Amino acid sequence: ILESLDQQQHTLIFYESPYRVTKTLEVMKEVYSSDRKVTLARELTKKFEEYISGSINDVYEWSISDDSTIRGEFCIIVEPIDEKDM
Repeated sequence: ILESLDQQQHTLIFYESPYRVTKTLEVMKEVYSSDRKVTLARELTKKFEEYISGSINDVYEWSISDDSTIRGEFCIIVEPIDEKDM
C-alpha cells in the first residue's frame, strides 16, 4: 500500500497502533525518501497530546530511542511529494 501512494501529491495520513508504528516508519524509510517530512501525532484530543516532526529518518530514530515512549494511538502525517521529484 505504501508503495502505491509514493507519488501522491497529497498529504498522506495513517492511523497506527503503538505495536506497529516503529515498523511502519521503518518501511516508510525504505519506500519513501528518508528525508521526506512527517509528523507523528500521539494521543490526539487527549490530555497528553504530543507531536514529533522531522524527516522520516529522524522520527524513526526517536521511535526506537525509548520503547516507553511508544504508547497510545498514533497518526503519521506524510508531506506530499514535490512536483520536481516526480
